[in-house]
Amino acid sequence: MAIGAPPIQIQKKKRGFGCFGCGCTIAIVLLLLFVGFFVAGGYTLYHRAIDLTDPAAAPVPQSTSSDDVYTGASQKVTQFENAFESRQPASLHLSADEINALIARDPNFTNLRGHFFVSLQGSEATVQCDVQLGTYENVVLADRYFHGNVTFGVSVDPDTHSLLFDIHGMQIKDQPVPPSSAQSLSQVVNQTVNQKLQQNQIARDFIARVTKLDIENNELVIEIK
Repeated sequence: MAIGAPPIQIQKKKRGFGCFGCGCTIAIVLLLLFVGFFVAGGYTLYHRAIDLTDPAAAPVPQSTSSDDVYTGASQKVTQFENAFESRQPASLHLSADEINALIARDPNFTNLRGHFFVSLQGSEATVQCDVQLGTYENVVLADRYFHGNVTFGVSVDPDTHSLLFDIHGMQIKDQPVPPSSAQSLSQVVNQTVNQKLQQNQIARDFIARVTKLDIENNELVIEIK
């Protein structure tokens, strides 16, 4: 992999689901779990697109959560958003089952192109993904599929209002990204994600209120002031 090469520019089509454009604060947070994957993936794909993509889709686990899990997660999100809009302190705890239920059923995510599955283990998140490149604009090899997984930790710096991703491992197709590249990938992800945050008023206002955003005890934890 060429660490000095620029990443592929992956841009979503204007219709449907868009990064930081849905107007839903929790959707912004959940998107952060995907942005790191796409940035790091594009960075790795730049010179190895043929080797690291496939002509056919690959299976990704699907949510099997019950109606009660989805209803409970939706209620948590609604209460959290109401507190945010009322400028009240609040905290949100979401398990992997709840996140996957929201991805599968929440209207903000029903137009999300591709298949995503989130696992939370201790203080780490793992995102599995399978996406046809043709669902994004200005991408080479539009008829091929990008799939793999990335494992990372995430935190927030309340002083600089920036998110910090720490990539612990990544695999694209059947090939692991060398551990020596993890630090460089983390730097690229952090720079790109925080640039995106600063470009959107909703995301910027949200992160300015966040005092904690991390993964602990198998849950995504967000606290706002």
